[in-house]
Amino acid sequence: MSFFDRLRPASFRGVPFFVDLAAKEFGPRTVSHGMTLRTEPVHEFLGALPESFTIEALLYGDDLDVQSRAFDAALTEQATGRLVHPLYGELDAVVIGPVRSALSTREGRILRYSIPFQRAGGEASPTSRVDTEARVNSAAAITRTAVIDEFAGAFAVAGQHALVLESARASLSTLSATIIGRFRGWAATSIVAGAAASAARLANPSDALLAAPSALAGELYGFVSAATAAPNGSALLLSLARPAGLVLPATPVTTPARAVAARNDGALLQLVRAAAAIEAVAAGTAAGWQSREEAEAWRDDMSAVLAGLSESTADETSWKRMADLRAAVTRDVAVRALPLPRLQTTTPAQTESSLLVAYRLDGDELTSLFDRAGEIVARNRVRHPGFVPGGRPLEVLVDE
Repeated sequence: MSFFDRLRPASFRGVPFFVDLAAKEFGPRTVSHGMTLRTEPVHEFLGALPESFTIEALLYGDDLDVQSRAFDAALTEQATGRLVHPLYGELDAVVIGPVRSALSTREGRILRYSIPFQRAGGEASPTSRVDTEARVNSAAAITRTAVIDEFAGAFAVAGQHALVLESARASLSTLSATIIGRFRGWAATSIVAGAAASAARLANPSDALLAAPSALAGELYGFVSAATAAPNGSALLLSLARPAGLVLPATPVTTPARAVAARNDGALLQLVRAAAAIEAVAAGTAAGWQSREEAEAWRDDMSAVLAGLSESTADETSWKRMADLRAAVTRDVAVRALPLPRLQTTTPAQTESSLLVAYRLDGDELTSLFDRAGEIVARNRVRHPGFVPGGRPLEVLVDE
C-alpha cells in the first residue's frame, strides 16, 4: 500500500470531512535569555509544547447545508472530542482559537474550514473530587436504621387480641411467598436457596418473633436484601419497591383489633418496600451503568420510588432520611454518569458481521475492534456474530 492508501478518513466527534491540508506544530518549550554585553543567548528548556494541529477541512455535496450544521455543532461543543487525523490516527483533541469557514461561489458546492486543534491534556492539578458513591452508601445505611426503627414503633401484637396475632402471621406468610415467587420469576434460583431458611421462619413465624418487632424487622429486611446478590438485583428489588409490587388483602376496619391488624399490615408493606428500595440503591450504585441514558433512567426510577415511600411514611425521621438518600442518588448519577458514553442507534443497510459493524463505527483500531463487536452482539442480543440483520436498528455506545 502506498502512503496515501494508508491515510485514515478524517472525522471529529463522528462527523466526517475531507482534508486539503493537515499541519502539525510541536517541539520543545524554549525560553531565550539575553545577557548584558553577551552576544550568545542562554536557553532554558521548560518541557515540550502541546501538540497542535491545523487542519484545512473540506465539505462538499448537494446537502452542504445539512453537513455544515452537523460539523459546526461538533466544532462548537465545549468539550474534548475524538479526532481522527488522517496521518496520526485517533486522538482526543479540543478546538482552540477561532474556526474559520469560507464558501466561494466560484467553487460551487464546497465549504472550506480552517480548524486549530490541540491534543487534549489531563486534568488541572491539584484537583479534588467528592466520593458521591460513598455518600450514597452512607445515606442508605442511615435510612436502613430509620425504617427499621419506624417499623419497631408501628408494629404491635404483644397484648393485643388473638386476631391481631393471627392476622400478622398470615400477612407475613403471604409476603414471604410473594417475595420467593418474585425471586423465582427473575430466575434468581441461587437466591431462593440461600433465603430458604429465612423464608421458612417468616412463612410460619413464632409468637416470640412476632412479639419482638425489632428482631422481626431485621429478619424481614435481611430476607429482602438477599436479592442484592442476583445479577439483576437492582431491577429485581425495584420491582418489589414499587406500590404495585406487593399487596396484602385489605383488612376491614370494623373493630379496634382489626384496626391494629390493618396498621400492622401497613407497617409490613412499608418496611418491605423501603428495604427493597434502599437495597436497590446500594446494588445499582455498586454495579454502575454502561451509558448516560441507562444511568439517568435508573436515577429517575429510584427517585420516583423513594419519593413515593417518603409520602407514604408517617415517621418524620424516615421521611428526612428518604429525602437525603434521594438527593445523594441524584448527585451521584450527575457526577459519575458525565464521562459515560451516549447510547445511539445505527441501522446496517444489509446483513453483515458484527466486526464490520464495529469497523464502520470506530475504524480499524485493533485494540478495541473485537471488544466493540462483542458489545454490539451482547447489547442487541444478536443470535450469531457473523450475521447482524440488516435494516434493524442497533443500540451502540458512542464516546463524545
